[in-house]
Amino acid sequence: MATDLARERAELDWLEQRRDEYLLAIERARDENPLQVIEITRALVPFLHKRSYWEDGGRVLTWAVEAAERVGDHRLEAAMRDELGTAYRLRADWSGAQEQFTRALTTFEALEDDAGTARVLSDLGLVLRKQEQFRPAEDAFRRSLALWRKLDEPAGAARALNNLGMVLRDRGELAEAHECFATALAMREELGDGEGQSRTLNNIGQAWSSAGELAPAADAHERALAIRRALGDAHGVARTAGLLGEVLRQLDRVDEARELLEEAMAIRLRLGDRYGEVQTAIPLARLATDCGDADRALALLDRAGAIADELGDKALRTRVDAARPADAGT
Repeated sequence: MATDLARERAELDWLEQRRDEYLLAIERARDENPLQVIEITRALVPFLHKRSYWEDGGRVLTWAVEAAERVGDHRLEAAMRDELGTAYRLRADWSGAQEQFTRALTTFEALEDDAGTARVLSDLGLVLRKQEQFRPAEDAFRRSLALWRKLDEPAGAARALNNLGMVLRDRGELAEAHECFATALAMREELGDGEGQSRTLNNIGQAWSSAGELAPAADAHERALAIRRALGDAHGVARTAGLLGEVLRQLDRVDEARELLEEAMAIRLRLGDRYGEVQTAIPLARLATDCGDADRALALLDRAGAIADELGDKALRTRVDAARPADAGT
């Protein structure tokens, strides 16, 4: 696995050195060569997502959708809308993401494109889950899984299983969630998918946390964090450090928790990840409360609540309010 992670890190670093060059090439091709816009965008976007260049990703994908419309290729347009939806999702723009995924899904279904349909269903399910529409999300993931199995595509099936496990965990169906995660993790290990493994390990950790099993939760998150660091995945490191920091806080490992949570917050701020900033502020505020620093806890939560309101995310705002000290106002 170490070799696979090193190879993936090297590929990302190679693209990092050429990011500006590729972005300029896409912009220059907009007027005269729409197919080149799509070709370069498809090659670059996975890197942009992994390295958290979400604004760049959204911009070039908007150009790619326009390019696909110009050449009249409906399948290609749907594929670019699916990617654009992911760019919106990564910026926590749920309505924008759902609109793009829904349009892509309609096209893929009309074309009887099972692979495209399966991919978009899994993407759509993620956005539905974020909006707490758990039953529709589960339906989308199960439909996606069935199509990937029909196509004998293990990578797609592993992703669908991982996503299905998340929504089952959300609904408290932990035994079935663990079964999904275990199968997805084994598949991703066999595929050499380091990023996928780290995502599933994070989900396993959260499932253990949901059951109050903090020691195995910490172990899963520690394994995920090692992979994220090896890949140079800043966004993934921030997410995983935040999850692990919260578990360590509950285990009274205060110094370790503080170090991880402060690291996570620093990365979120550097990336301009406002949704992630709120996610990290919540455990940081809890830690501050535990340590008797009510002023810092309230300052963190006041800022987090304002961001949640600006994002229009009511579920996120509810989580912020729930983290307030019992004797604090709102």
